[in-house]
Amino acid sequence: MRRFALILLLTLAGGFALAETPNDKNAEDAQALKAQMMEAEGAVPPPEVLRLNPVEGAWAKYRLTDFKTQTTREILIGVPDVNERPDGTEVWIEIQTKSAKGTSVILKVLYTTGMDGKGLVRRLVVKSGEHPAVELVDLPPVPKETPEPPGKYFLVDQEEIDVPAGTFDAEHSRFESTRGEVRELWFSESVPPFSLIRNLSSTSELELVGYGRDYMEKISETPVRLKGEKPPKPKAAK
Repeated sequence: MRRFALILLLTLAGGFALAETPNDKNAEDAQALKAQMMEAEGAVPPPEVLRLNPVEGAWAKYRLTDFKTQTTREILIGVPDVNERPDGTEVWIEIQTKSAKGTSVILKVLYTTGMDGKGLVRRLVVKSGEHPAVELVDLPPVPKETPEPPGKYFLVDQEEIDVPAGTFDAEHSRFESTRGEVRELWFSESVPPFSLIRNLSSTSELELVGYGRDYMEKISETPVRLKGEKPPKPKAAK
């Protein structure tokens, strides 16, 4: 779960260095993404911060406000497919947002959990604008030893909270990192796939603005496998 937590948090923070045009920089960005994942592997909140509730068709839309830049953007998280297997569960999750230049960026992640409850990111697909979807291969290996949690996570209270999507009876939790950062989180199991209602820190605020159970897959095309080589250019409009 730690790696998926990292992918989601990098997305929410706008940390993915994704190219907006299919040129040589795409390959560099793929390598930069892997480097970011390896560098931050041991510096993300503990897995319990993300409470995956894999309901097929579930979606949640959030508004992210950056206090420093005074900008906002929307993030849509949906579950197009859940496959129960004898040895665990496979869950496809799509995360859609926009880059600083307004280009639509969609991440599609295959997350699997085993009978032991442990999870792994098996596949990662990226689609930027109208360009072909690409799959990043050779993801950094999972560490043999689980890093120590970079902070403390604990329950504050059960309370009612108002957000743009409505009023919820939510569990209020707090995460205090070893770097002195404090993050307040509110959860409600009535909102899959992550039960997250609000996420507040000194630098940003994430609020639920909508949710439902009728999510439709955004990336249905077969992705091009990207391993440092140049991805194909989009077909010219006729």
